[in-house]
Amino acid sequence: MASAYIILLLVTVVWGTTFPLVQKVLDHASPFAFVAVRFSLAAIFFALITWPRALKITRERLFKGVVLGAFLWGGYIFQTVGLKHTTAARSGFITGMLVPLTPVFAWLLFRTRISLRLWMAVLLAFGGLWIMSRPEAGGLNFGDMMTLICAVIFALHIVFVSHWAKPENEIPLTWLQLATCAILATLATPLESNPHFELAFESLGGAVLAAIFASALAIWAQLRYQPRISPAAAAVIYGAALIICGMILSSVPVKINLDKT
Repeated sequence: MASAYIILLLVTVVWGTTFPLVQKVLDHASPFAFVAVRFSLAAIFFALITWPRALKITRERLFKGVVLGAFLWGGYIFQTVGLKHTTAARSGFITGMLVPLTPVFAWLLFRTRISLRLWMAVLLAFGGLWIMSRPEAGGLNFGDMMTLICAVIFALHIVFVSHWAKPENEIPLTWLQLATCAILATLATPLESNPHFELAFESLGGAVLAAIFASALAIWAQLRYQPRISPAAAAVIYGAALIICGMILSSVPVKINLDKT
């Protein structure tokens, strides 16, 4: 169980540190187009490294993978749109709202029992998020609201991953999530007012890094290790790491120059 905590913490640090990377890419791509490219690359990469296990698909796995992929798509779409209109630090803070939401959804949907200790941790995390998002800190703008919706969707994703992921289906469920997210993002891209993805080093490099480390490998690790702990414990890990990343990003000047190797 200790390994699950450590790996999920590392996964969330990877997610948190990609916020400024994604903001840099959005200078060269529209949000929906970026998500489409990112998850298309992730689905191709994951299929190549797990062939042929990724395609061992049953009707049940297909249903679960599509549902999880739809949550994943919704979460990343709202998060990416939010990043276009708010700061990376605020995005990290607000995404952490999944902490208090996850145990509520787990109880409502699956009657998951949450220990008093975890409820206390959830309340402490919620209190910290409330302090950082109080009106004196600037209130909520459009990007913040989009990110808040993202937090709701990701909380649902955490709950369903904990309920559905098993050692025998983690590989195909991961690939189905990535593929579903890629397909939905591709279909949605024409709905943007100005869909575009520039074939520049900044956009392609950022998409590749996000696809491999923050999408394919991170989501596989989530399906493998998250079911070993409770949904509330997973939410606390994800939220705490996002808050820490947000604090670092808000206090340290971050410069990303993808032209240098």
